[in-house]
Amino acid sequence: MGDMNGNYKLYEQKLSYRSNAAPCQCLAQPWFINAPHRVYVPRHGNLLEPLICGEQVFKSIFDDISAARHTVDIITWGFDPGMVLVRGATAEAGMRYGDLLKSIATRKNNPIKVRLLVWHDDAASQKKMNNSPGYYGRLFPGIGSAEAGFYGETHQEFNANWYEQVCSNAIPNLHFHVRAIPFAHMKEALKDETLPEGLVLGVTGVLAAMYPAHHQKMVLIDYETPELAVGYVMGHNSITDFWDTKEHLFRDRRRERIYSMNHAALQKAAWKEGECYDTSASGYVLTEQQQAAKERLVQAYIDKHSRVSKPYQDVSSRIQGPVLHDLNHNFCEAWQESERPSSFFLDACRVLPPFRPARAVVRAVGNVFHSEMDPDFIGRRANIPSSAFNLRKGQHSAQLVRTQPLHGEKGAKECYANLTRQMLHYMFIQNQYIQYASWAEHLIACVGRLRSAGYLKPIYVFMLTSTPEREGMDSPTYEVASKVGMSETMKVEHEKA
Repeated sequence: MGDMNGNYKLYEQKLSYRSNAAPCQCLAQPWFINAPHRVYVPRHGNLLEPLICGEQVFKSIFDDISAARHTVDIITWGFDPGMVLVRGATAEAGMRYGDLLKSIATRKNNPIKVRLLVWHDDAASQKKMNNSPGYYGRLFPGIGSAEAGFYGETHQEFNANWYEQVCSNAIPNLHFHVRAIPFAHMKEALKDETLPEGLVLGVTGVLAAMYPAHHQKMVLIDYETPELAVGYVMGHNSITDFWDTKEHLFRDRRRERIYSMNHAALQKAAWKEGECYDTSASGYVLTEQQQAAKERLVQAYIDKHSRVSKPYQDVSSRIQGPVLHDLNHNFCEAWQESERPSSFFLDACRVLPPFRPARAVVRAVGNVFHSEMDPDFIGRRANIPSSAFNLRKGQHSAQLVRTQPLHGEKGAKECYANLTRQMLHYMFIQNQYIQYASWAEHLIACVGRLRSAGYLKPIYVFMLTSTPEREGMDSPTYEVASKVGMSETMKVEHEKA
């Protein structure tokens, strides 16, 4: 297992005393992380606003993007241009995210420069993860929808049109890039790790090795005008599935409806169900009663073969202050290491070894003819000091942490390790995945050291996770539960084990 306590010496503190005066030093728990690899330093004097659930988060993002004066920078694992950020009575009632970005980028007066960076590898990853729905457009609507399901016809069509436009640079001032993690970096990142049991064997394990995901989600607005600058560090993905209210209402019509097949095909299949009033006789018209009965049958069939998106809870933070300096560094570094969107032809070249050199040539030629919008922005931003973002009323200290395989950084892992070392009373973890058995072992070791030192107060650990998305994804969670002696709480998995 990966060692989580290897950096503990970096947190040691020393006190010195004088015999002729009172000590002028004190010890404080080191909440901020240290690590041998590069980490962002703590920044003080920020304003942080935690936002719970998509309704709050996306409303705030909508307002800030609408008010942007110069630039909007976005990194996200997935982007659904057809999702409605601020919703009325239904999931479709309101302005779509893609239209919002187009509207600010094409303003007649003061158009905004929009840069969007999304994790993407190829058709195989899209089919499995569906993180950029509509990316492969009308020609290949099943890519990305086969497992996750299809959106409604209007939503599907909007996404296909939007990606077609943005990938061909048809929208002025809106540039779209993609990025992947080269396998060579992933191999280095995992050299001291042991994958959870459920990810070692089978198709899931192969895909986990082939398609490591950049999972950052951030928004940065008007960075070069510090008095206006605002950012977001997000748990929420920019995909309609992540929109929900704090009430998590059962089958809320404001959450997206997902269909088992293309919506038009589903309607045709539904019409053939049940009692059929159709006839080959020309001019035949259903009676009003027959029409109403048929429509009820059709709707029942559609309801049976569709579902409302699951309730979803997450947290994102709206940020102002010096920590935006590090958020910008993260964006600029990622933008430099990204590339223009791929194509189905280039994806095929990636898979077929004889054509891989051709893929590289085509990519290089395309980059020559690609005109980067405002190529000097990274250099200008590098000259803006963090102090430019100081706030008179800033009251929060913050440190940006990240996982970045390309640079050997495991800041998020170190944060978990350090917080577990600091725990004296309780820890509450709410996470989509609780699957890292190395952390469970680290937890037990930390508590053991406290007990050996004579600390006998009770220590409580609360863990809240989501229902597994796919078959087998509960196995790594069970491994963590068993490490801490709570395997019987997962009854089904316990009986299997």
